[in-house]
Amino acid sequence: MRIVVFVRHGESEANVRGIISSDPEKYGLTKRGVRQAEIAAEELSCLREVGELYSSPVLRALQTAKVISERIGKRLKVDKRLAERSFGSLEGRAMPPDNRWKLERNKGIYEWSKLRKDMYGFIKSLKSGTTVAVTHGDNMAAVCDLADRMGEQVHALKCPANCSFVVIDAESMTLIANGDYKIPQGAFG
Repeated sequence: MRIVVFVRHGESEANVRGIISSDPEKYGLTKRGVRQAEIAAEELSCLREVGELYSSPVLRALQTAKVISERIGKRLKVDKRLAERSFGSLEGRAMPPDNRWKLERNKGIYEWSKLRKDMYGFIKSLKSGTTVAVTHGDNMAAVCDLADRMGEQVHALKCPANCSFVVIDAESMTLIANGDYKIPQGAFG
């Protein structure tokens, strides 16, 4: 059995300011974001066994993953496939939340199809057991897209909330939980 628990990073300064950013070194967690990470870590500590813990190389995800790593006692591995996608001409600009899915029309944005391919490659590279991966909202939406085989319809979904979970069965590519703050324990056998 291969289960993957994806966790969106905690609230960041970019989230608070409404700024679109894939900059790996800017916009760390807010105090609220740190607290969200602590709550997510506590929930993850209830899992019987986590085989591996991965994170995006982006600061806000790394900070979240470090809190989780300390709580569950797992060494953190960084995987660039979990990174926030580039937002091209929108990088560093403010974007109202209701325009979130109009991003695809902007010059230089990392394409949705490539993001889906990255996430699929990450999922298929994992070993048996339970893996936790700290990543970003679009990456989690791409996972839901892959698991539900929704295609471009996923753009109608809202971005997952900070420190919420998306859980999939990686062998069957089945969605177990989507945007929850609690992990469904029965899904882990």
